[in-house]
Amino acid sequence: FIIEPQVTVTNELSDRFTVIEVECLDRHGLLYDMTHGISELNLDIASAHIATFGERVVDTFYVTDLVGHKVTAKARQARIRRSLLAAIGLDEAGALTARAS
Repeated sequence: FIIEPQVTVTNELSDRFTVIEVECLDRHGLLYDMTHGISELNLDIASAHIATFGERVVDTFYVTDLVGHKVTAKARQARIRRSLLAAIGLDEAGALTARAS
């Protein structure tokens, strides 16, 4: 079963929150790794919508920075994406890391 991992960070879907959507193959500890990564980036998770369809995960996080604002800086959005790709088990080039197994 092949699922192309995707991490999307957008401010277009909510007036108050930055929305992070993660789609990937499920594995034990994935949700913890993703939420830990978000926390390490000093983001507050206001809401999380967790869905699993067989082996496929589609998780959506509504986040703000520590003062309650959307994440608007493109560099910070890119850092969020890199962090979540690492949590999934991919490096920046899309190659699997040890975490993915």
